[in-house]
Amino acid sequence: MLGEDDLRDLEKIMEFMRAVFVLIYNYWFHHSFLQEYDLVYSTVDTILMNFHQRQACFHIHFTPKTLAVILLILIRNQMN
Repeated sequence: MLGEDDLRDLEKIMEFMRAVFVLIYNYWFHHSFLQEYDLVYSTVDTILMNFHQRQACFHIHFTPKTLAVILLILIRNQMN
């Protein structure tokens, strides 16, 4: 059984992961809009393209959303 401090730390980590996931999702699917305003970075593009070629989880819009929902369900079940 996890202690109360461990659960708080786990929740902070999961919130951070969720925020990173949302940023990556928005960056990927709104890339053309961000490119118009020069808000794209070649390093981030390279990392995301390599990840995309290996994992292929950004091919369809609902795939990352489904993964996020599954992660949320798993996290909530783990914390209860």
